[in-house]
Amino acid sequence: MALLAAIPAVALLNAIAVHAPDPLTFFTLPVPVGLVIGCVAIIVTVEADRIEYLVGYRIMNRSNVFWNISAFSAGLVGADVASLGVNPQMHPALNVPAVVVGIKRCLWN
Repeated sequence: MALLAAIPAVALLNAIAVHAPDPLTFFTLPVPVGLVIGCVAIIVTVEADRIEYLVGYRIMNRSNVFWNISAFSAGLVGADVASLGVNPQMHPALNVPAVVVGIKRCLWN
């Protein structure tokens, strides 16, 4: 259940950070983003360990690969959006509803 809040929170906090009025605010706003991303990483790792115990074999490498692929893919998408000339404030604002819909479709039963 924590992932249902934590993953959209990352998108929302990033969307807020790009509207920082000054450099100090811009560099302090990512702190909560990092804390929430750390929570997501811990939750995913604990869940993978729990599943490993239940199924009797290791899956952590696969779990880590999916986490890394998602980060790499996000970088590629961000670069593509930037190359299209989308405003840096608009891109994160568009991500928030997309992330909420994606989380609802993937994690909400």
